[in-house]
Amino acid sequence: MREEQLDGLVLWVSEARRPGPCFLFFPGSIGNLDDRAWKLNWFAEKGYGVVAMGYPGSSGSKGRASSTAIMRAAHKTWKAVPSLLGECPVVVVGASLGSGVATRLSYELTQKGTPPAGLVLQAPYRSIHALVSHQAPSLAPFFRGNFDPWPTERFIKHLKLPLFIMHGGRDTAVPVAQGRAVFKTSPSKNKQLEIRKKLSHGKIWAGKGVLKKMERWSKDLQ
Repeated sequence: MREEQLDGLVLWVSEARRPGPCFLFFPGSIGNLDDRAWKLNWFAEKGYGVVAMGYPGSSGSKGRASSTAIMRAAHKTWKAVPSLLGECPVVVVGASLGSGVATRLSYELTQKGTPPAGLVLQAPYRSIHALVSHQAPSLAPFFRGNFDPWPTERFIKHLKLPLFIMHGGRDTAVPVAQGRAVFKTSPSKNKQLEIRKKLSHGKIWAGKGVLKKMERWSKDLQ
């Protein structure tokens, strides 16, 4: 895994050593890329090409964190993937907060006629409004309607691309019911939901068989 700079953004990059899809990874909101090294190393150790983006104002990336800055950086990073990894089908991955970023990016790319090969979501929320309603109800009114930057459920209903969702049944940060709702809303004919009832928010990545099933799901993506 090496570090690259892209117009002030910090990217972690590992080139592909096997045929198949590459992955563009958007992390959660707490911590930085160092805290996700164990997740990113899984892709690298398996030989998959992966690019992980440090959000503006985090992980050494310049700028200030805002939904506008994050989405601008997400599109910039997407465009840079071929130069970083070569030509490969790209699966967009979003963990926690990043699930909203990944879904919105996939939606906007699809609208432009350049959809990703697939979408992987860890602990996706229905919308920021729904997430804040669970975590800090008094702040929820500030994220209604057009003030919600990542209304995942609204975007996912327009995405027919392959979808893989993983969620812990004991997730107290993002209730598993929200992941189920996102999955149900998706019109994809190739979608898979992996829930591990006894696991919490960040532990789902280590859930028995979860990554093996994601790997099988992604094997034939073009």
